[in-house]
Amino acid sequence: MHLRRTPEVLLALTAAVALLIPAGCAKKRDSVTNPRSGPAADFSATPVSGDRPLDVDFTDQSIAGTSTITSFLWSFGDGGQSTEHNTGHLYASPGTYTVSLTVTTAEGSDTKTKANLITVSNGPGTSPPNAAFMATPTGGVAPLDVSFTDQSSPGSSTISSWSWKFGDGGGSPDRNPTHRYLANGTYTCSLTVTTSVGSDTEAKPGYITVSQAPVPPTAEFSGSPLGGRAPLTVQFTDQSATGSAGITQWTWTFGDGATSTLRNPSHTYAAEGSYPVSLTVTTTVGTDSKTKPGYITVTGAAVPPTAEFSGTPTSGAAPLAVNFTDRSTPGTSPITSRSWTFGDGGTSTSTNPSHNYAAPGNYDVSLTVTTADGQNTQSKPAYIKVCQTPVADFSGTPTVGVAPLLVQFTDHSTGGATSWSWDFGDGGTSTSQSPSHVYNALGIYAVSLTVRNACGVNTTTKAAYVTVVDACPNPIYSIARAYWTNIVDTNGDGYRTSGRLYWDANVTLTCTKSVFAKTFYRASGDTTWIPAGQSVCYTINGTNSFDVQYNIISGLPRNCYDFRIVLFECSGATEQAVRGPGDDVDLTNQCFEP
Repeated sequence: MHLRRTPEVLLALTAAVALLIPAGCAKKRDSVTNPRSGPAADFSATPVSGDRPLDVDFTDQSIAGTSTITSFLWSFGDGGQSTEHNTGHLYASPGTYTVSLTVTTAEGSDTKTKANLITVSNGPGTSPPNAAFMATPTGGVAPLDVSFTDQSSPGSSTISSWSWKFGDGGGSPDRNPTHRYLANGTYTCSLTVTTSVGSDTEAKPGYITVSQAPVPPTAEFSGSPLGGRAPLTVQFTDQSATGSAGITQWTWTFGDGATSTLRNPSHTYAAEGSYPVSLTVTTTVGTDSKTKPGYITVTGAAVPPTAEFSGTPTSGAAPLAVNFTDRSTPGTSPITSRSWTFGDGGTSTSTNPSHNYAAPGNYDVSLTVTTADGQNTQSKPAYIKVCQTPVADFSGTPTVGVAPLLVQFTDHSTGGATSWSWDFGDGGTSTSQSPSHVYNALGIYAVSLTVRNACGVNTTTKAAYVTVVDACPNPIYSIARAYWTNIVDTNGDGYRTSGRLYWDANVTLTCTKSVFAKTFYRASGDTTWIPAGQSVCYTINGTNSFDVQYNIISGLPRNCYDFRIVLFECSGATEQAVRGPGDDVDLTNQCFEP
């Protein structure tokens, strides 16, 4: 309940004050006996201390001098500023803050600074500890000495105890202990730390590994067959003992200049002779070699042919004519026949044939050559690549919806495209074959797809393909209520010096809209509304009672006023809702003074 002055009381007070003013006190021009004076800045704050976040209200108490104060500049000590007459500020971080106010009139300006005025505390700590540790080494041969290091964080209180478990029945209360492991095995270690707030444990399963002394490998192998006519293919088998670690590398030398790193390789001896064979095996512990002199014996034999060919060109658009060239070697006898297969059903017995590929595709080509000593075939998979220019096509679903609209696009192109380039019409692009895309803004969008392969490029564009509509095209706004908070009555006479005017704005239940409001005032009985302030742009959701905003009202001449609140969309200038003195008792006959 606020004290309000009636017209009769105001008239009586005015008359009484007039009797107290001397007749000679009329306004004088500036002179030596009547000097003009500048302002004297001063202010108050409440509260001046507390836990974060701390909301402080600042009240101007400056003396204007001989001219009216025209501007205010507040500095809150944490980087924040304000130009309002009386303002509020939220301190988010703990600390001590110096606050200053600078006021300006036509006669000059003045600054009032209050050092360390605001104290913001962090509040009591309740953070528990977080256990963490490391050890070195974490593996080795028994007996193994391991040094453990505590890496825990204490939280809001000091760690008061440590409890280690080493996995072999041993433990320690020391912060950074050393422990000796005597037996082979894998051990789980844990650390529990305790503070006045609580305790925490970290366990590391299988953290320490203790092993036996290492044993190097022993190389051994066999081969089959050990003799025969050239070409002789021999299968070699590793028979090595691994020792205490697995074999990681095998190195074979076959005596004819060839080598292998496979575990069980096969090797073909092409020429007659007697060949030594050796195997070297390697583990993390060491290496060992086994050499068998004259292990393989190869006798002379007839040499069959070796098939080889080339074709040109090997790729292009259909129809594609390809010239093939036989590059085979005959061995010990001349080539007597050739058999070509071109992969599309076509064949030839010519030495160097030509073939025409009519349809797109990848084609295997082979050549078989025959002599009196045998025959040989060379096959080249997908040797000829015949392509066609692709034809772009696609679909998307859904193509109509509200923002944000997620559309899944599917490529339906033909002709063997190898790359895709999408343009979604809103600046978005993609190189995926079948991408998805989110449309965030209202509108109608054309979508295009460009596909490419070695034969060419093709683009298709679908105009007005995706339509994004407004989820709330015809919203209905209202201002449900208005009320005052943070009222300051400096001298307790029922006339406020400042106050926060709150309102609760609503919109159609399914809508979410960005709005702002302007506030106006007029003296009771007047008809002209005067702007009092404008809020920031903020979001309202249906009839949520928490969608409130406010303006700070202060600095009004001494009088009683009506108030009016007008709601606007952030992107427009049309009045969407109004609440005035006839709608709310808190918007009529509200008394203020400077």
